[in-house]
Amino acid sequence: MTTRNNDNFKRICAALELRRNDVFEILQEQYSKNQIDGWLRGVDSLKPSTGNSRATVRPLFRPMSDTQFDEFCEGLVDWLTG
Repeated sequence: MTTRNNDNFKRICAALELRRNDVFEILQEQYSKNQIDGWLRGVDSLKPSTGNSRATVRPLFRPMSDTQFDEFCEGLVDWLTG
């Protein structure tokens, strides 16, 4: 699993001081805020499972695909110039 898109996404967000709501707006609400949070998490981020789950922990990290990263970059250009 490559995390290059996630790493670049985090760098851009940090440099521009973008918050989750900004990214949500940039992506025109195509992805949930939960999905965006997953892109910003570290690879080793885990959450204890609850309820009927047999797993003891579940990952919070979500890899960002090339398509998702491209959509973010295109939306960012429009957001910055708009």
